[in-house]
Amino acid sequence: MWNADGGTTSGQAYKNIPFYLTNKGYGVFVNNTGNVHFEAGTEKTSRVQFSAAGESLEYFGMYGSSPKQILERCAALTGKPPLLEPSTFGLWLSTSLTTPYDEAAVMRSINGVEERSIPLSVFHFDCF
Repeated sequence: MWNADGGTTSGQAYKNIPFYLTNKGYGVFVNNTGNVHFEAGTEKTSRVQFSAAGESLEYFGMYGSSPKQILERCAALTGKPPLLEPSTFGLWLSTSLTTPYDEAAVMRSINGVEERSIPLSVFHFDCF
């Protein structure tokens, strides 16, 4: 698990959290800001294991009667995120990473959304 910008065509995640939640009533949080490796039921192991570079590894186990309770205990340890702005949960549109849109093309997109009465929270002007 490593936070990196994988672009739009990869399986790379943006916000990795080194936390493993089981269906056996527990979770494990690995307290490490580096690259954490989880191995779960592969050709290398029939169990779950985790590792990180270095000479020490700090991790916390959390038990609970439900996945929700385990996640609450993890959040109590790591801190809860702030409540996001309402626009975060609405529709976001973007000009794309590689297409050089001009102002007329961008306005056609925005006007098309408005004409269809689709609520638009954010229009993101990308690289070009």
